[in-house]
Amino acid sequence: MRNFTKPRFLHEYFLQFSSKIPDQLAIISNHAEWTYSQLKKQSEAYAKDLEEIGLSIGDRVILEFEPCPEAVALIIACSIRGLVFIPANPDTPQERIESIISNTEARLHIQKERIRTFSQHPHLICGYLDKDAIITDSITKPEVNRKEMRLLESNLIYIIFTSGTTGQPKGIMMSHRAVLSFFDGLIHFCDIPEKTRVGSISPLQFDFSILDMGLALGSGGTLVHVPRSLVYHPKRFLEYIDRHQVNQMNAVPSMWKSILEYAGNNVISNMHLSSIMYGGEYFPIDDLRSLQSLFCLTRIINAFGPSESIGCSFKNIEIPIPEGLSNLSIGVGMHNAEMLLVDEEGALIREPDVVGEIYLRSPCLFSGYWRDEALTQMRLIPLPLLPDSGERVFKTGDLAYQDESGDFYYVGRTDNQVKVLGNRIELEEVERKLMSHPAINQVSVIVEEGQLPLLHAFVVLNDPKLKTPPRDLRRYCAKTLPTYMLPGKFDFLDSLPLNANGKVDRNALKRLYQKV
Repeated sequence: MRNFTKPRFLHEYFLQFSSKIPDQLAIISNHAEWTYSQLKKQSEAYAKDLEEIGLSIGDRVILEFEPCPEAVALIIACSIRGLVFIPANPDTPQERIESIISNTEARLHIQKERIRTFSQHPHLICGYLDKDAIITDSITKPEVNRKEMRLLESNLIYIIFTSGTTGQPKGIMMSHRAVLSFFDGLIHFCDIPEKTRVGSISPLQFDFSILDMGLALGSGGTLVHVPRSLVYHPKRFLEYIDRHQVNQMNAVPSMWKSILEYAGNNVISNMHLSSIMYGGEYFPIDDLRSLQSLFCLTRIINAFGPSESIGCSFKNIEIPIPEGLSNLSIGVGMHNAEMLLVDEEGALIREPDVVGEIYLRSPCLFSGYWRDEALTQMRLIPLPLLPDSGERVFKTGDLAYQDESGDFYYVGRTDNQVKVLGNRIELEEVERKLMSHPAINQVSVIVEEGQLPLLHAFVVLNDPKLKTPPRDLRRYCAKTLPTYMLPGKFDFLDSLPLNANGKVDRNALKRLYQKV
């Protein structure tokens, strides 16, 4: 009989080094340090608790935690029991949590301490951690009305809820097979040595945190949870990653802004950080140069891809970053994925420098949107080149072009592609032009609706005391942008509002201008 040693499930993947290097640190957090052996032992203990609670394969479990060793162990425990975990932040509004519970018919909600309650959901079991065990308020096991199934790679492992265009959160369903396929591409590209310490600052509900777990634990490295509060305390952040000897730090570009501002007035000393991975939003090239110089980075990885596949491509940025670049390549797709560029008629684009939408082929693709078949059918579509093959590809909504060598260059989003007086505008293009102005630190552009819609730019200056008149910024944009792409209104803020994942919250900006 053939011996399959390759992990088939998430728990097998995360625990694959527990026998080989049991005494090596697997996870470091602000309050604890766990070895691979401890992680395995605690994960199995939690899995036993879940079994005693009486849940069945496929049941949904909400994990409301800040990133911590216990949260990782609970994720592994859910995988062992065939449960579907739904990550949530402790600061998630009650109404949103209630909505997710109702929508998913979640059977269990676990938090670190007994803080939040749910009186409106009688079938929900509420649990919390007490020392090394899951404690529940329920004194009886739930009734199991269906036959227990076997756990297969096609089973769901998690649902992540992201903001939806309808105003209701959409649940992205990922299977064991899809997640492990992504990890295969991730490990193949990054190829980091064992004992690498990977810094992670993303919240549990942001799939960048799943990427961090997969990279560290799938390489025999150490996952270092960096408290999110340190984003607002650059000195303490730098001390933390230096003290814990972080070799690679993964984060969205917004996080590095405060670090670069702090470094402009302070001496930085870090003997360990040599690599960063970023993704999720645009990283100004001048900021990347400053960051590379600041830490003497030897590797910068541009990660790209939707939550519907966690990611799909990685690209090593050339160091030093060449002068004169206006855009950085996002690569060509990892070794087990293919990005296709398609025009509005559904035809494949083969010529360089022609903008189209990225369609993604990959075993990493999500299973669909939870209880939204219409949206699933809209985004998971037949492969245009072989429509009768039965293969589905993901219509990403990401716009890009290719160069002569086939490398992709991200342009923007179809949902950030707007029309003003009949003219099609990429909001990111306007933002990037403004970001190249020496006085501007951050910017976000939205469309202000009215009798005559106009572009409204929200700007954070490098030095708020040095006011830059809007007319000067318009003139600056007018050097390369047509008149219809010039912002008609500017507002200057101390900072841009961010959502829970650290990205600019455009909806918050829209609410802001509506109040003015």
